[in-house]
Amino acid sequence: MALKTLLLSTKSEPIVRATAKEFMFGYPSALATLGNTFLPNWISFEKVGLIDRMYDFSTDFETFYTGVPNPALSGLYASYRGETTLPQWDGDHCSNIEFASDGTKFKSFIQPNETVKFFRKSMCRPINLYRVGNEKTYGSLKGYNYVFEDNAFDNGATNEANKCFCRKADKTADSAANLAQRVIWRVRRCQINRVISVVLRQ
Repeated sequence: MALKTLLLSTKSEPIVRATAKEFMFGYPSALATLGNTFLPNWISFEKVGLIDRMYDFSTDFETFYTGVPNPALSGLYASYRGETTLPQWDGDHCSNIEFASDGTKFKSFIQPNETVKFFRKSMCRPINLYRVGNEKTYGSLKGYNYVFEDNAFDNGATNEANKCFCRKADKTADSAANLAQRVIWRVRRCQINRVISVVLRQ
C-alpha cells in the first residue's frame, strides 16, 4: 500500500517508454529524484539507465605520466582519485592501477614478454593483458595481439592471485559461493551493488 501511494504521488509508471539512448544512458525518474533528495549518499543520481552510473566521471580525477623522464610511461596512470590503489580491493594484484592504460595510449617501447595493465573505472579493477602470436602487419602499420590473462575474471577458485577479488562479505551475499567465485564479477563497491555475470569461454 505504501509503495502504491509513493508511485501515485510521484506519478511513476511501472512501464516506461524510452529510446535506446535513454535506456542505456539514463532517463528522468521521479523516484530516483526523490531518493537522491532524501538519500543522497546512497542514491547520488537523478536518472535511471543501464550503464549511466558506469560512465559518470563527475567525481573522478586522474593523474597521468607525461613521459618525463621516461617516455615509455607517457599516458599511463600515475593515480586515480589521488591514489595508486583502489580502496575496494586489498593487495597490489587486485588494487594497484599505477602504470595501467585506460586504452587511450599504451606503454611505448614494450617488449614481447611484458604484461600490459589495463584499467577503466567501469571495470572496477585492473586487469592484465598478454601478447599472443607473432607480429602482424596492417597496411603500413605493425602491431601485436593482446588478450586477457587466463581466468581473468575468476575470483580465486582457479587463479590463486585473484583471491583478493573475492571478499568475505561477497561470499556471504551469494547463495552459491563456489559458483560466484567462477562466474560472478562483483562491482558492488564502485557500481551501486551491481553484479556482472561473466560467461567464460571453454
